[in-house]
Amino acid sequence: MERSEESAFPLTDLTFLDDRITGSRSVPGLTVRELFAAMAMTGLLAHGRSLTEITAEMAVKHADALITALEGDKNAEL
Repeated sequence: MERSEESAFPLTDLTFLDDRITGSRSVPGLTVRELFAAMAMTGLLAHGRSLTEITAEMAVKHADALITALEGDKNAEL
């Protein structure tokens, strides 16, 4: 799985009955790409009025650039 398709905040939803876990399911949430694009779009929109379609495209390009940079630096020490 590519980094951009990984879940940003994966969760496990547990089902309880009488204080016992009776089941679980994985809830993936947003992908890393979707989260980065949303964050980029927030910043772009904070700088004034813009055309929504162009702003959305720019946000995705910024997200992709960040993912590419992080993938190139995946051997770096955190």
